[in-house]
Amino acid sequence: RIGKYNWKDSPRTMMDVYHELIHSGLRIWMFSGDTNGALLITVTRMSINALKLATLRPWHACFVKCLLAFVNKHVAGWTQDYAGLTYVTVRGAGHEVPLHKPKLTLALVKAFLSGNSTKLASA
Repeated sequence: RIGKYNWKDSPRTMMDVYHELIHSGLRIWMFSGDTNGALLITVTRMSINALKLATLRPWHACFVKCLLAFVNKHVAGWTQDYAGLTYVTVRGAGHEVPLHKPKLTLALVKAFLSGNSTKLASA
């Protein structure tokens, strides 16, 4: 039960679903805003850790060329690569990342579809 809604047709957790998808060979990509008050980064990272996936690349900053500043790059968020899953946070975005950071979201989606989910060339 979530508030006044009774969601009996949904799993209580998605972790079993993620586990099944990862082990079937699908690439999984999770992203969230770092100002998201509904799903905190720490909780998401703890949930991912519960999957016991091997870490391929530890938690690190990802950069994007800044369109509006005189600096060459700025931190766009943070990411960690696991065996079968990549988790990306988007700096300055809330729960609905595409609403808060549409250009950066487009860059993330393009990077994921091209097979390089953490390479952010520009946004």
